[in-house]
Amino acid sequence: MIEKNYFTDKRNQQFTFFPNNKQLEIWGKYCYIPLDIPKIQSQNMVEWFNEKKKPIYKITSDISTKSIGFSNFDSIDVLPTGESEKKHRDSVAWDLNIQKNFVDLFPDVYKKIMEYFPFKSLDRIRIWSSTKDVGYHRDDYKYTDNPESFRLMLYDENPNQTLGLVTSLPDTNLNKDNIFLLPRIEDTNSFVWNNLRTKHGSVHDSRYKKIILIFDRYQLDVEKYKELIYRSINKYKEYTMIDNNKLGDYINL
Repeated sequence: MIEKNYFTDKRNQQFTFFPNNKQLEIWGKYCYIPLDIPKIQSQNMVEWFNEKKKPIYKITSDISTKSIGFSNFDSIDVLPTGESEKKHRDSVAWDLNIQKNFVDLFPDVYKKIMEYFPFKSLDRIRIWSSTKDVGYHRDDYKYTDNPESFRLMLYDENPNQTLGLVTSLPDTNLNKDNIFLLPRIEDTNSFVWNNLRTKHGSVHDSRYKKIILIFDRYQLDVEKYKELIYRSINKYKEYTMIDNNKLGDYINL
């Protein structure tokens, strides 16, 4: 199946389950937005991650890559709402390193995530640290036309930004001349991007470590999302990434 058809089918499926989210596509052109969320940091969590992390391996192919059996991340997975491990293991392309008691160990971090991010519930957090370069790819995840891939950069020793985005029309070769390196902002380490319009990737320097939180399996609070996006664009407009292509360039209308 060509990419444009795949993106269209996935988007339609997602709107079947969450029809109210269609109104959020007014922000489709915003490929990247820093979020107006105070910095969330925890040295204890960094130490816990370094103690409990394990390499994770690709176990099934998906749109991000057809390759399996390789690893370019160390990872911890946490299930804050206590859902069964089997449910998550049966539906992922990467192996999981599930660690329990996250909410008990880091209640302040979890409280801030649920307070500031627009989630009604959050069933899984992936905590990843790259060990190799990561090629530019889409996650096989959100295909609605709005920024909804939420991230929190918990820790980063790199002197320069290593994570980038690039707009990528379906069924075309990637133009890496247009890579947008994510800006570093003093008062926030949270951000969101549009997975439909962009691919993301990063370079790895073995001298430095970084740890990123990827928020997965959440139920979106639509009104809270609207407020956060409006506020974040107004505050950080100069740092956003804009795409002037039309929605019809990505999906079949």
